[in-house]
This record gives sequence, C-alpha cells and structure tokens, in this order.
Amino acid sequence: METGIAKSMDFVEFNPRLDINDNTLKICKDLLEYLGQLL
Repeated sequence: METGIAKSMDFVEFNPRLDINDNTLKICKDLLEYLGQLL
C-alpha cells in the first residue's frame, strides 16, 4: 500500500451457495480488517 499503486479493491462473492461454512466470507472479513489497520 505504501507504493501508492493500489487505488481500490473489490471483494465479490460469486456464489454464496458454494461458500461452505462461510469460509470465503470469513477470509474476506479478516483481510478487510487487516487492510483497514494498514491504512
């Protein structure tokens, strides 16, 4: 993030029916929380 190259990111759940035990949701949530701490 310090390079200034990334201007935005999109997180999309293409098919929530295939997201077993909400694993993708949990990973995206953790990643967003981590990135929020960096900014």
